[in-house]
Amino acid sequence: MAKKDGDLEASSFETNLKKLENTLAELEKGDLPLDEQLKLFESGISLSRVCLQKLEAVEKRVEQLVVGPNS
Repeated sequence: MAKKDGDLEASSFETNLKKLENTLAELEKGDLPLDEQLKLFESGISLSRVCLQKLEAVEKRVEQLVVGPNS
């Protein structure tokens, strides 16, 4: 059963990335029924989005630190 996006957001980036890698590995095997492949694909999309959001937040924070508080 796939986790809700809120649960994914509470997990660390590294945890979600590992889950995404595992999901992709399962999909690449190609030996699952279509229904399960679709569920895994949906889960992978959710994981991908959460990872991207976390990366964007970190990038924004780094930019703020580099620019400084007076800009």
